[in-house]
Amino acid sequence: MLNKNKRGKLFTRRVLFLSGLKATLLFSLIGRLYHLQIVKSDEYKTFSDSNRIKLLLVPPLRGKILDRNNEILAENKNYYRILFDPEITSDKQETINKLSDILKLSAATKNKILKKIKGHKSRNSLLLHDHLTWQDVAKIEVNTPDLPGISIDVGQIRHFPLGSISPHLIGYLGPVSEREIKKNPLLNHPDFKIGRSGMEKSFEGILRGKVGVKKMEVDAFGLTVRELNREESQPGKELKLTIHKQLQEFVGKRFGSKSGSAIIIDVTNGETLSFISNPGFDPNQFTYGVSSDYWRSLIENPDKPLINKAISNQYPPGSTFKLIVALAALKDGVDPDKKIYCPGYMDVGKTRFRCWKEGGHGHMSMKQAIMHSCNVYFFNTSKKIGVDKIAEMARKFGLGSKIGLNLSGESTGLVPTTKWKKDKYNVSWQLGDTLNVGIGQGYMLTTPIQLAVMVSRIASGKNVNPKLSFTNSPDIADPNNFQPLDVNEEHLAFVRDGMRRVINVPGGTAFGSRIRSKDFSMSGKTGTSQVISKKGLESLEGLTKEELKRTKNHALFVGFGPIKDPKYSVAVVVEHGGGGSAAAAPIARDILYEAYKLNKTGES
Repeated sequence: MLNKNKRGKLFTRRVLFLSGLKATLLFSLIGRLYHLQIVKSDEYKTFSDSNRIKLLLVPPLRGKILDRNNEILAENKNYYRILFDPEITSDKQETINKLSDILKLSAATKNKILKKIKGHKSRNSLLLHDHLTWQDVAKIEVNTPDLPGISIDVGQIRHFPLGSISPHLIGYLGPVSEREIKKNPLLNHPDFKIGRSGMEKSFEGILRGKVGVKKMEVDAFGLTVRELNREESQPGKELKLTIHKQLQEFVGKRFGSKSGSAIIIDVTNGETLSFISNPGFDPNQFTYGVSSDYWRSLIENPDKPLINKAISNQYPPGSTFKLIVALAALKDGVDPDKKIYCPGYMDVGKTRFRCWKEGGHGHMSMKQAIMHSCNVYFFNTSKKIGVDKIAEMARKFGLGSKIGLNLSGESTGLVPTTKWKKDKYNVSWQLGDTLNVGIGQGYMLTTPIQLAVMVSRIASGKNVNPKLSFTNSPDIADPNNFQPLDVNEEHLAFVRDGMRRVINVPGGTAFGSRIRSKDFSMSGKTGTSQVISKKGLESLEGLTKEELKRTKNHALFVGFGPIKDPKYSVAVVVEHGGGGSAAAAPIARDILYEAYKLNKTGES
């Protein structure tokens, strides 16, 4: 009986212990369920949604670039491409093998795709292959069940109608780098390309737009079930340039195969109507993915088509700079009617400084010296006034500093002074340095855009600053924005008349390039920028034809028209063109006259 009671008590204790253990486990389970379903519900809902919902970026349409008459300079076009989601299939190699067989891809293309997949670390879809034909699209659609992770997508690609005529101005787009993606993950999308040069780069923030997001429900295999939600992207804003598309095309074709640049500006408001650097390159090639052969042709081209010559290349201004020397001399009180005799040279010590005309020009006044571009006259004049006074005048006309266009890569040029040489070389300025600067040679350097600004200010008498776009410049068309130059108007009128004689009076250096029309005329100044000294020309034996071409001088011309009440200014540089009168002046004449005709026909 006693043993029975003991066994009953033992059984009761065990029941209570097991019941307590069960209760503890039950409460632990309830507590855990509460923790998971209530306390951690948001966190685990996020985990669940990450498996069920895929967030996809919706790239915005890039804003168009338009000319002054709303003609398209850059736009978006649809194209088809292959996207690959690496999370859907574990056998990536097999998928790519099948894709390669279907599209008959080359071994090099296939390896490139595999390398791209291997280096892809993101969970987002990867662009594998683009610019598909309709046949390619049909083949992939038919074989979709055998290509896990592969999908066809419609993308946007940038198109530049002017092609190789305007790449330095408009620019081109390039893929986003890994470093840029780290800074901004929203750029990690096949459609995202950003401006790499020109206006595309300068106005990237305006043109790009705002990214959208769409939520897609996917099944256990990662295949899309339905779209749950979408936040639309906001397209980029349009960018309107001051450029005239038709004039731009004309200038590009007029330049032909010549290397150089041309700029035409409306001097009444600073609007740049045409901006050419030649030769160019096709920005569409960069958009589609530049081939190694095309890239090699660009970097091996001796005319350097990738460089924006209009703002980056620096040239001695040659005789175009005589206009500045004349203005500095007039300000210094030099009598413009006093004649200086030109025998064809000027001796300074043992050095002989030569005029371009071997037999000399005879007795020259200032206007005659501008008209005939007499070196000896300007040797003597620059010697009299000194380089520092010349430099002071040059800076008033935009030389020696950046103009400040919305383009990267602009050079400053160089306006030398006595102090500059001492600081840079720790040697004193010499008289010979002054004579060289007096004819736009020696240390003197300018860019084509600076020459265009110089002649715009001479033509208008105002502090003209060129513009390339109407963005951020709502009052650009108001000529009252430009203050008068701190230069005597009578002196400017005197120099303008000298420029008139260059073109329109027999004997002027560009008389052969005059406009033979009663309704339009122009003034200007030729220039020749020395590439190699005459001494150096004596040792050219054995050079190839191409190497000999590189020793020819650069041809320059600056001008404006019409003569009375000027509206347009132009600056033309033809690299290795020889003389400005033969190579640059005819191009400038045709450009000015074309601008006048387009304006006359009501094409702005």
